[in-house]
Amino acid sequence: MTKVKCDIPTFTPISAGVIRISGGTKSIIPHYYEDDLVSLEFNDGKVISKGEHVTVKSKTYKINIIKKQIKKRVLYYDLKTAEKTKSSIFITPMLGGEKTLWFYNQLLINVFMGISGEIEDKIVLLYQKGRGPLFKKFIEAVKQFRMFFELRDLDKDHILVIFNIPKPYIQEYFKFKNGEYSKLNKNYKLKILEYHNLNTDSMIGQILFKTKGRKKQLEHSIGMELSPDAELYSIPNLDIELFNKKYYL
Repeated sequence: MTKVKCDIPTFTPISAGVIRISGGTKSIIPHYYEDDLVSLEFNDGKVISKGEHVTVKSKTYKINIIKKQIKKRVLYYDLKTAEKTKSSIFITPMLGGEKTLWFYNQLLINVFMGISGEIEDKIVLLYQKGRGPLFKKFIEAVKQFRMFFELRDLDKDHILVIFNIPKPYIQEYFKFKNGEYSKLNKNYKLKILEYHNLNTDSMIGQILFKTKGRKKQLEHSIGMELSPDAELYSIPNLDIELFNKKYYL
């Protein structure tokens, strides 16, 4: 029997760090280790496992996370390089501008507080290289920024752009590093929410403004009462918040 197109899994880049497998997904066999989805087996015998590299449309992706998703009764799988870091949420707005300026939803893979084993207390952006002239112009432009520190060409598909912490935000940066989200300057809290198009009722808004609802939710989750001065989000983990080349590439 000839396979129709919808029976053949399709690999589609969703963003710089995510590939979506759709169509024919019922024929894919997921393999788990304990509760962790570690590989996908296709009906032609091909297997994609965590830690492998997958090339789609001539771009290479390191797969560290495999997620099964069902939306509106449609099954698909997302192959991810990484989840977004806390840095991508809380310190990216320090650089100024809007998300579109920074290719946040298109080519930006993640944001870090430094490079593992090398430097800390910088703002480090990992990009999948864009093919068009717009991204090249962007790279040339950021080299002229006062806060620009260094550019690292990692391979044919990836580049690091490294910035010093802008002086007006140094105190806010170290509050973030210490997990003191509620102690951030009110104007900077609002800047974070505006940057990500969020409101104070969002999870990030509730973390920044320490709402009673968020506190009760956490207390219920952990099964204990939190002290009044407790922050409502975990402190940044440097194992995650520092760029690790072996993990990402």
